[in-house]
Amino acid sequence: MKTASSHASHVFSHFDFITISKNLNTGVIINQSTDFINFGHALHFPPNHSNMSFICTIRHPYYRVFSLFSKRFLDPSEKPRIEEFEDFFHERIENGVEFTKTINMFDERVPDYVLRSENLYEDYLKIPFVMESKLNKCGILEDICNRKINKGYGNIDSESYLTPSVKGKIYKMFQSHFELFGYEK
Repeated sequence: MKTASSHASHVFSHFDFITISKNLNTGVIINQSTDFINFGHALHFPPNHSNMSFICTIRHPYYRVFSLFSKRFLDPSEKPRIEEFEDFFHERIENGVEFTKTINMFDERVPDYVLRSENLYEDYLKIPFVMESKLNKCGILEDICNRKINKGYGNIDSESYLTPSVKGKIYKMFQSHFELFGYEK
């Protein structure tokens, strides 16, 4: 959640990407399009992915978990209790299937390029075709990165909800993500 995938879809629409959709039950490709680039949340690789660059949007695990909770509170005047977050975390994250696939999603393949939502512009520049693009050279990419696209839900301050106990559990679950993407505990 809130990994800057909408942002990446917008930026990469300026390049020659193809969106591939496939039926997960049969493995058959059902759509291949250049009309709309959707840099989404898929956890499956397309055919011949080893011949492609793997670009992944990511967000600090603490805030990724919290954003899943906060999206339920669309009214900015709502202020859920900390206990509601702790219950949500226990039921949906620790004991649920919602994040199960994301814990080990880099076991099959580590991304070639990572776009951390906290460092978008710097991370885009690590991708050679983006760094050399007109989009970057004219300054538009930096402007786009300074704007928030698809902002979060409500005005909920995450720090008061992310107690040391919850942070410890998130770290234990996603330790490999902290290490792989340079996030601090």
